[in-house]
Amino acid sequence: MSEYNDGMQKYIDGTKQYQDALDSYQKEIMDAQQKLSESRASVTTGEVEIANAKENLNNAQTILNTEKVNRQTEIDNQQAILNQNRATLQSSQQSLNTQKASLEQNEQDLTTALAAIPDAITLYQTEIQFRQGIAHYGISPSTSLSFLIMFRSDLRQLCDAMFPDGYAGKTIGDLQTALDNHLQQIDQNFSLTASTKEDRLVELQNLQTQYTNDLSNVQNALTVTIPTSQQQITDGLAAVDQGQQQLDQGQAILNQKIADGQAKIDAGWQEIYTNENKLADARVQIADGEEKLNTAITEGTKKLNDALEELNLSKAKLADAKKKIDDLAEGKWTILDRKSHYASVTFKNTIHQMEAISHVFPVFFILVAALVCLTTMTRLVEEQRNEIGTLRALGYTRWQCTSKYLFYAISATLIGIVVGSILGLSSFPLIIYHAWRMMYILPPIRFVVPLGLIGFTAMLFIFAMSIATWFACKADTQDVPSQLMRPKAPPAGKKTFLENIPLIWKRLSFTDKVTMRNIFRYKKTFLYDNYWCGRMYCTHVNWIWYS
Repeated sequence: MSEYNDGMQKYIDGTKQYQDALDSYQKEIMDAQQKLSESRASVTTGEVEIANAKENLNNAQTILNTEKVNRQTEIDNQQAILNQNRATLQSSQQSLNTQKASLEQNEQDLTTALAAIPDAITLYQTEIQFRQGIAHYGISPSTSLSFLIMFRSDLRQLCDAMFPDGYAGKTIGDLQTALDNHLQQIDQNFSLTASTKEDRLVELQNLQTQYTNDLSNVQNALTVTIPTSQQQITDGLAAVDQGQQQLDQGQAILNQKIADGQAKIDAGWQEIYTNENKLADARVQIADGEEKLNTAITEGTKKLNDALEELNLSKAKLADAKKKIDDLAEGKWTILDRKSHYASVTFKNTIHQMEAISHVFPVFFILVAALVCLTTMTRLVEEQRNEIGTLRALGYTRWQCTSKYLFYAISATLIGIVVGSILGLSSFPLIIYHAWRMMYILPPIRFVVPLGLIGFTAMLFIFAMSIATWFACKADTQDVPSQLMRPKAPPAGKKTFLENIPLIWKRLSFTDKVTMRNIFRYKKTFLYDNYWCGRMYCTHVNWIWYS
């Protein structure tokens, strides 16, 4: 009857759970559909915003391109004007340089001509006076110059100029001819065109005045006009350079403005692409959500139908059970005392199992600790083999060297005993107690410190660690100091028994043969590894068995 009541209660609870699950299922479906609708609306809004953003970016790109073309056209026009002005100024500079060179040449020619005109005038005046004197005194052209100079010593300088090689044997006719030749050369040099020598003298004097005025004009042009024009050209070039600098700055500002605007537009496109990817992901998520929702609706409907079918089946079974209960005969009573009650017996068996485990586990713990200590101390002694040899060579005895490692092992054991006792007595009883409370109704826990058991276990662990340390140090401390200062030779390889079985040995690979020899060569490591492998295997088997 109790089982029937429990079944009825479970049926009632199942019906309630079914109704709760149905309500929760309908609410979750409605929430999922609401979220999908909101996601679709968000995607639609995002698509509209992206379309508007694309239109704005295209308009901005068009405006930017138009502004770039217009501004660039203005800059190019200004650049053409500057280039034209620069070319004009450079042409003016070349013309000015040519004019200056021409004026300097004219100045040089006028200076040279002015320097030669006084001598030419003097020569013309001398020739006219000489010719008039000859005609006045009726001197014959064949008269010797030497005879004439006796009376006119002032003619000596003229004769020396006309006849550099000497005038001995020369006549007045020769002097007249030489004068005519020199005057003819002067006429050619100064382009004198008058018919008489007196007129050419006047023409030559007029040329002197003209050349003087021309030289003054040329010098005035070189000192005033040319520098003024040069300053104007220099100022014009400076203005052109300043305009070019301003134009370059305007070009740089335009380029930077265009680059910044393009960067903003590119960033806007990048953001649009990112948002489009997000919208694509959102569409995929919506599609996945719709698929999952449809799947959830199908599975949820199936589960609800199965649950309803199970409830109906349970209701039918309860009705059959009710009928069977009604058909049952009157039951008999069974009375159990405290010792034979199922809970007491189970609790007692659990205590016996825990007691058996507590007797076996310390043995394994001691063996594990001894093996760990043996391995650790063996490696420590092998690593400090050179230091042990040095201490032995300095006079330390074997016992003194061994006591160092005994003290190390015993200290670590005592620390482990203290820490392990505190942690073990405070944690393991609580774990076992709370584990048993899930099965039994227990009184409050009461902690008891077994000082005798702790002392016995401590002595047993100290003894085991000391023996392991002693055996680890015994082999190395027996060698002489000179041998201890050298690296320890590895164990000698021996022939294994498998090598006497060719059928097995020949079928092994080289790596397998080396492995087999190392197994028999390092027996301690082999036993230690076998122990741990066995422990892990047993633990795994026990875990599988009890689970």
